[in-house]
Amino acid sequence: MYLFHGQTGQTVAIKKIRIGKQKEGVNFTALREIKLLKELKDPNIIELIDCFPHKGNLHLVFEFMETDLEAVIRDRNIFLSPGDIKSYLQMTLKGLAHCHKKWVLH
Repeated sequence: MYLFHGQTGQTVAIKKIRIGKQKEGVNFTALREIKLLKELKDPNIIELIDCFPHKGNLHLVFEFMETDLEAVIRDRNIFLSPGDIKSYLQMTLKGLAHCHKKWVLH
């Protein structure tokens, strides 16, 4: 992942996927990920903003998040109150429910 500040001033995260050799085409897993992410519009799911080819790779542009839940949980310096835990769990379950509603298992 790379951090980028675009012309809009929006900070985004860019994920680079190697496309592979010319005759092999684009990785099927990458295509499936792009298709699913384009369909999964929900406040509790990181948004895929755009995707583009560049220098033999495919780049996925995502909304930027300062950290992720795993990092928060693992950081011993962060105290999570019961309210915090409930909030994180609620957001996670809402995002997961949206995936399941769209027939996406995660």
